[in-house]
Amino acid sequence: MIMKNIYLILLLFTGLLACNDEHDFIKTDLPENAFRFKEIPGGAVMYYKLPDDPNIVGIRVRYKDARGEEMLRSGSSNCDSLMLIGFNEEMKDVAAKVSYHFQNNQESQSFDVRFSTADSGPVAFMKSLKCHSNWDGFALQFNNPVGTSGLAHVYYLGKDPKTQLPDTVFIKSFTLSPTEEEETLFFEFKQEIDTTTIIVKVEDFRGYMVKKQAF
Repeated sequence: MIMKNIYLILLLFTGLLACNDEHDFIKTDLPENAFRFKEIPGGAVMYYKLPDDPNIVGIRVRYKDARGEEMLRSGSSNCDSLMLIGFNEEMKDVAAKVSYHFQNNQESQSFDVRFSTADSGPVAFMKSLKCHSNWDGFALQFNNPVGTSGLAHVYYLGKDPKTQLPDTVFIKSFTLSPTEEEETLFFEFKQEIDTTTIIVKVEDFRGYMVKKQAF
């Protein structure tokens, strides 16, 4: 008798799960020109149109960023665009899934989309970066496009001031921002050095290290 009751309970539980699975998503039709994309540095802008349904309060986009991490970006019914971020080098045909978000916290079925991205600010900076010797130091020249953001760190191979042993000596960090024309920054060595190696590292606005280059 006990085994029979357990069996009935299991059947009932399985049936409830099946019912839940059937109602996890709300079937929705796409409006005409529902999604379009514009590539920007480090990602893309998705322009969207919501179906004519007052119960739909937003939109959700799922994709993997340049590090392979799952990304979820949400947009409101009060807007018509959403930034898709998390990329470094330009990419083509990035796969994503889009769903509409209802006020009861349910979602529509997902729609498969693809978008492209442009080089991020740190990548564009490194591609244009040049290093030249200068009196008692060196100069960095670069040209950043519109939309550039991030952070650059500059070092050189010298000696630790305390131990006098070979070490990587930090010079300066600076933010990456758009430049109207090629910009030049001058740096002086903190030690007397005839020849050395300059190291430049860049990170994105999320704090991830993107690239490193030595001159």
